[in-house]
Amino acid sequence: MNPVARGMAENPDHFFQHREAGNRFYDEVPAIVEEYMEEIYKLTGRKYGLFNYYGAEDADRVIIAMGSVTEAAREAIDYLVANGEKVGMVAVHLYRPFSAKHFLAAVPKTVKRIAVLDRTKEPGANGEPLYLDVKDCFYGRENAPIIVGGRYGLSSKDTTPAQIISVFENLALNEPKNHFTVGIVDDVTFTSLPMKEEIALGGEGMFEAKFYGLGADGTVGANKNSVKIIGDNTDKYCQAYFSYDSKKSGGFTCSHLRFGDHPIRSTYLVNTPNFVACHVQAYLHMYDVTRGLRKNGSFLLNTIWEGDDLVRNLPVKVKKYFAKNNITVYYMNATEIAQQIGLGNRTNTILQSAFFRITGVIPVDLAVEQMKKFIVKSYGRKGEDVVNKNYAAVDRGGEYKQLTVDPAWADLPDDPRAANSDPAFINEVVRTINAQDGDQLPVSAFKGREDGTWMQGTAYYEKRGVATFVPEWNMDNCIQCNQCAYVCPHAAIRPFVLDEEEQEGRQLPPAQGTGQDVRGHELPHSGRCARLHRLQQLRRCLPGQEGREGARHEAPRDTDGSGAELDLLRRSRQDEAAPGRHQGQRQELTVRHAALRVLRSLRRLRRDALREARHPALWRPRDGGQRYGLLLDLLRLRPPPRPTRRTTWAAVRLGPTPSSRTSASSASAWSWPTRRCVSA
Repeated sequence: MNPVARGMAENPDHFFQHREAGNRFYDEVPAIVEEYMEEIYKLTGRKYGLFNYYGAEDADRVIIAMGSVTEAAREAIDYLVANGEKVGMVAVHLYRPFSAKHFLAAVPKTVKRIAVLDRTKEPGANGEPLYLDVKDCFYGRENAPIIVGGRYGLSSKDTTPAQIISVFENLALNEPKNHFTVGIVDDVTFTSLPMKEEIALGGEGMFEAKFYGLGADGTVGANKNSVKIIGDNTDKYCQAYFSYDSKKSGGFTCSHLRFGDHPIRSTYLVNTPNFVACHVQAYLHMYDVTRGLRKNGSFLLNTIWEGDDLVRNLPVKVKKYFAKNNITVYYMNATEIAQQIGLGNRTNTILQSAFFRITGVIPVDLAVEQMKKFIVKSYGRKGEDVVNKNYAAVDRGGEYKQLTVDPAWADLPDDPRAANSDPAFINEVVRTINAQDGDQLPVSAFKGREDGTWMQGTAYYEKRGVATFVPEWNMDNCIQCNQCAYVCPHAAIRPFVLDEEEQEGRQLPPAQGTGQDVRGHELPHSGRCARLHRLQQLRRCLPGQEGREGARHEAPRDTDGSGAELDLLRRSRQDEAAPGRHQGQRQELTVRHAALRVLRSLRRLRRDALREARHPALWRPRDGGQRYGLLLDLLRLRPPPRPTRRTTWAAVRLGPTPSSRTSASSASAWSWPTRRCVSA
């Protein structure tokens, strides 16, 4: 066969004809797909058509949808049909090419009203794509049903059976709302359907649980093991989903678990749990951890409080919910147990064991046996000691206590809301989102911000206080690397670049308070040329440096310490090139490399500060018409040797004397090909 080319560029005189020549292949797709769906049915027993109908045979109200929302719709339809409603749904399995013949054959002849659900938004159009396709199928037909369209689930927003029920109720109105939205409150253009209270429709024998944890505390991993244990050792169907916020490690996590005796069709988060575990006591004040917890449900809290202290520190809204819904409350100090065992902050195994003991989803002995098997599988390669510590954590999972819920809590007055002077956007939008209540925000919350405008510096107002232990700043150990200020997301630590004159007479106060009350400590930047604070103390730790330290300080050319730093850098580079090193040399290099990294970080910080301030010492000439070069003479190195290959240099003036590649004073140079500062 001779070679051919496909997909070539074509001229307008014949492209149109060539494009239309493929119509017959699209026309044949529905029949081919239908044939293969029949083969799938023979192999799996699952019946799929191009369009599948589900619901009452004589339904007068029908919704049209495709994708995962159809499973939530099935739960709602079963609930409504059991209550005498005549409703149904057509699930679309082949959207393109859209076969009008097969679609009309799937719709019941008794239908009078249709709601089409699209998971997209087409601004400026007369409707969303699926809605327009359905209307086209009924165009011109006698006794055509009333057809309305709506939007749901944008950006993977949860769509629950309660929202589907609201759609059917809209169809029952004399004039159903068209172009509606579900799952939100639109108080601006009023497109939304009424929000209904969530109901449990998973079926008899369904057990639902939620676990609130901290990113990297092991909660998610433990729950994954729990699902595997239950699924592998029982006949129950299992489902698990894990939601995170944007902070990942140290952030908010919520695990959603379901176990049932029948196939699970719920394609949405757990909204009506039987059991809730809160692994971080600070979450009681930050999030609504009891929302949706069923009457007579169970609640497990990991806390350092006990007895009267626990009752005193529980928020009033939590106490009222416990009392009104007859919740059984358990608590334990898993953090202290983990410390005693030697697991640090890893409380996951302890609380996992408590979950199996409290809920009784499977026999406790079987659960303990399987948990220990998973411990060997997960931690076996880390050594016997780690395995034994986790064994001990499983065995101590029964050290929980039950809190007596006072019925009088139901009548407690609400806590007064603390007043503040924060911006309205912080109070009305940011804090609501941070509290995992973004689903409750109405459309009006973003009025005036339709273009995506977002206030800057919002992290300043987010003081979570979720840490189990609060770190303290040790001034004696601080080398002013500024990494603490760099990684702190709330700007609690503020570094300042100060020269000797600015530091004179300035007494900076130490940090006051702990936890959420910390205002931070302003660290002075010690010296000209971004000199590292206490670098001399660091160098005294190096072998063989004790005798040379004083002489170096006495040299007139090193009064500012920059020469000492330069010597450290040069020795580091020489040692890196050395062919062999003994153990003492390697330890010395480790300290030197750490100091080298710190110096480079400070150089970058000074560079950025000068750049933002538009310092007159900086100049940016054209780099051969390609890029701008920038040289920061921070270390006052000697002029580099003339490059052997073509390299473009740039110069900078810092301090009272100018420095450049050709000046008498020393300079370093930035090379764009190597992306680093080149020096002698």
